[in-house]
Amino acid sequence: MEKIELKNPPRLHRLRLLLLNTDPVVWRTIEAPLEIQLDHLHRAIKEAMGWEIEANGQNDKEYSFTRGEQNVSDPESTTLKEVLGHGGRRLTYLYDGSLNHDIWVEQPVEAENGGFYPRLVDGENIYRSEESDKVMDDFDASPRLLAAKRFQWPEDAPVADDESTRKWGNIAHSIQQKVSTLRESLVDEENPDAEAAEILDTLDAQIEDLPWAIHELLNSTDGLSAAAIDIFIDIIDLNVGLEEVLLPLIRNEALRRGDSPAAVNTATLLGDLRYEPAVEPLVETIVDLDSRDDFLCRTAAVSLTRIGEPAVDTIIDTIHAIPASEGRLALFAALSYMEFEDERIEECLISALEEAHRLDKPEKRDIAYFLSVYGGENAQQALLNAFDQQTQRALSSESVLPGTDQNAEAAGAALFLYQILGSTGWQPDPKRQNQVVQLEDLIQSYSKAMEKSSTTAPVKPHRAEDLPGRNDPCWCGSGKKYKKCHLRTDRN
Repeated sequence: MEKIELKNPPRLHRLRLLLLNTDPVVWRTIEAPLEIQLDHLHRAIKEAMGWEIEANGQNDKEYSFTRGEQNVSDPESTTLKEVLGHGGRRLTYLYDGSLNHDIWVEQPVEAENGGFYPRLVDGENIYRSEESDKVMDDFDASPRLLAAKRFQWPEDAPVADDESTRKWGNIAHSIQQKVSTLRESLVDEENPDAEAAEILDTLDAQIEDLPWAIHELLNSTDGLSAAAIDIFIDIIDLNVGLEEVLLPLIRNEALRRGDSPAAVNTATLLGDLRYEPAVEPLVETIVDLDSRDDFLCRTAAVSLTRIGEPAVDTIIDTIHAIPASEGRLALFAALSYMEFEDERIEECLISALEEAHRLDKPEKRDIAYFLSVYGGENAQQALLNAFDQQTQRALSSESVLPGTDQNAEAAGAALFLYQILGSTGWQPDPKRQNQVVQLEDLIQSYSKAMEKSSTTAPVKPHRAEDLPGRNDPCWCGSGKKYKKCHLRTDRN
């Protein structure tokens, strides 16, 4: 195995690898110098994750490294330090076209003089695409050297006093102070929050491994209490970039659809942090789950509302791009609870209301409610127009015959809009009050007809002389004249 001796002062960092979209989580911890070339890091990751075994010993699988939106074009001549740049701590690694990993460059660690790197430090679970269970728990996590080009640490190497090392030291010191202050405030409470105290203990114990501590806590806590959320926000406000820890959790499809609380906790935190880069993944979560009854879907919608104005354009664009669905209604709900006036929101809701009533879409009542919640200068008039349209459908004999299902549905929609209008402070005129009485009578007549038809189903007379006359009501109970209904069928 080729050996490279590092120059002074070398920098050894701990790398945390997380395979995305698996439940339970598959992860590894590797120690490697920032001077390692990406093709060598690729080989180390393959062995650490088990992809050498997965590929049956073949080494021709494609791979790529990405920093932000930029793909690394030449991994054979690019070092980890060069791709991260100044202050960067995260990149992604894609293997074999589908195995996507997040790589976190964590705190500097003390190296063993004369020792060899990269090393596997720890890990859990292993992914096998050929197995039915996919994620297996038989991974050997014992520390060991990895089969890449090995770097030998210099004897008596001085400590690298660089910006990265100082940054982590300052972060750890700031967080330790914050943890101490928060713990004192909890002790002073009459009923201290046990969950928040546990979070403080974990952060204190893993201060040098903070992103991973956050990840583990979010994944193991069933719903964050108010005190716990405040603690997370206080820690993240130290500008350590921990928001980046949260985004992979909300994007993780396995966590979205599983029983893990991590995605719900993450969605809550992203909303409380008003974190703008979270808008797209939160919208994706709502569209993917497509269920207003799903707790994560509702939580994501609330978080979009809390993020506020920066989320409006993305929500509206998504509403226009997807068909009627539960997820679309959840996005309408997120808009309707925005606590500021915005012409874009009002226009979107009014346009959706007009379309839903014109095309008689099932979502018309939901959208009317959302518009009444949001309000706006033109909201009341739009709801009134919809009421008049549904009332005309229900009471007009030219569109559908009175007493049919279509009339009853239109009457029900009109009465619902009448109630919604009342909640906006609208006062009905005598004409519309009279229409409401007619609508209620129509609904009552329809209910009685349905009750009667459910107990005595109409039967065609057996004898010809018992059939109704041409202009008499048909025997089937449709309300139509016999000549317009069953006359031709009975003759045949």
